[in-house]
Amino acid sequence: MLNFEASTPVENEVNIDLDFYHTLFIYMRLLKFDNKTMSEKHKIKFDKDLFKVPNQKAFHLVVHFLFNKLDGPRSQDIFRDVWPIIEKKQEAEFRKKVRLWLVEVQEVRFYLKTIGLSILTLDFCRLTKMPSSLMDTSILQCSCLQGERSLPS
Repeated sequence: MLNFEASTPVENEVNIDLDFYHTLFIYMRLLKFDNKTMSEKHKIKFDKDLFKVPNQKAFHLVVHFLFNKLDGPRSQDIFRDVWPIIEKKQEAEFRKKVRLWLVEVQEVRFYLKTIGLSILTLDFCRLTKMPSSLMDTSILQCSCLQGERSLPS
């Protein structure tokens, strides 16, 4: 079994223990989530402990923010009739639209993972063109070379 611990101790080493919620909060801040403004505007404390207890309004705000980051114009188009959420009917429709978009994102992730696995299994192929677009039909072009199993440098 491999041991990946440092062979010599590091002087003044800082150990930061991040839980899931703190990590999520850091990622949101890296995406330019303005927790101070959001806290003042919506009277909710947006911090690393936000989702340790269920908070439906905060969840809606964060999900809307994340989808805006993913694809702003599409987000505005998809949520135009349900955002901001005022009525229960809008809330149900918002959740439905979020669920459908999440399913689509999961399908794309599966597709990308499949491509990645295919690349790994095609070790006898040489990559001759890098993908210019993920949805392009010519994502990968391989020229199979007899007896050659190394990628070009």
